[in-house]
Amino acid sequence: TIPDLGVRLVGPGGLPVVDAEGRREVRILQVGRARRAEPRDPLASIEGRFALLRAAEWAAGETLRLCVADLVEGAIATCDVDVDAVLEREVYPWLAERIAVIRERAADPVARPGLECAHCPFVAGCAAHG
Repeated sequence: TIPDLGVRLVGPGGLPVVDAEGRREVRILQVGRARRAEPRDPLASIEGRFALLRAAEWAAGETLRLCVADLVEGAIATCDVDVDAVLEREVYPWLAERIAVIRERAADPVARPGLECAHCPFVAGCAAHG
């Protein structure tokens, strides 16, 4: 729950682990996605930011290793994150911006063509395609 933004995050947030030295790490495991987008910076992805948000309380005040690994392709990307600093400087502002966009779009519920249209069973009757 992020009271300042009035949201509760629900969804996969990676696999939190503590390594042999007692350091905290979140592992995001993917299957066959590396060919489409080679992971370079875990924080550049929505999954990485979401995982950091989900681990914020657990890893507060610490350095967290964020790891994205493709189990099929063998690609791996890691970064060490100062949790409190990155949340305040990058992730919370990004999340606030994304939530504002969602609220703006929800306030004006006009159907618009989008990426999801290709998989929607209601395209034929949709006002956006009329």
